[in-house]
Amino acid sequence: MNLRSILAALIAFTLPISAVTYEEWKTSKFDASQSTDSTISGTGADPDGDGRSNIVEYAFGTEPMIPDGADSLSLEMVGDSLRITFPRRRDAIDLSYSTHSTSNLLTAWKSGSDHLNWIDLQEGSLFDTVIVADKLPPTIAPRSFLRVDVTLLPAGATFPSPNALSVAQKSFISVELTWKTPTQDATEIIVERLLHSGDWFPLAS
Repeated sequence: MNLRSILAALIAFTLPISAVTYEEWKTSKFDASQSTDSTISGTGADPDGDGRSNIVEYAFGTEPMIPDGADSLSLEMVGDSLRITFPRRRDAIDLSYSTHSTSNLLTAWKSGSDHLNWIDLQEGSLFDTVIVADKLPPTIAPRSFLRVDVTLLPAGATFPSPNALSVAQKSFISVELTWKTPTQDATEIIVERLLHSGDWFPLAS
């Protein structure tokens, strides 16, 4: 049993959501001949010429055969913080969204809780609205850039659990998680909370 299954069993009730994959979405958006032509229906194709590849159209809910004028992502300054707002599919089982920041386009993009703050997740029926902010204030980083990457996961991809995971319920509303992470396999672990909608909201990483 993985981390998500344990948390779900302890503290949440999951509402059913009909799952969808890119292949199913592709079949619904293209005819039979287009679906077999990777120059039209491939993940990197842009048949409507609006500058958005099909994987982006799939991830953010726009139409692959109709040029979209409005941008699905928005940036705004709130106080001293640059925020990015974007839609995230709730039903896609083959998508991974990641947010990155940098203060200089010549340097590497960075992610994780050291660089970004999760501000809010507004639940929707098919798409949730995610709001993420750069963690560094203008006094430290006068310039700030944010981006969202979308990755299509291979069929059958799973989310691995940390080693020796144990969960203890401390109260009606809290649990204690304990795990071990081998030094030679030091990868980021994200703890998420299961919402009543069935979606997952990051709490810490």
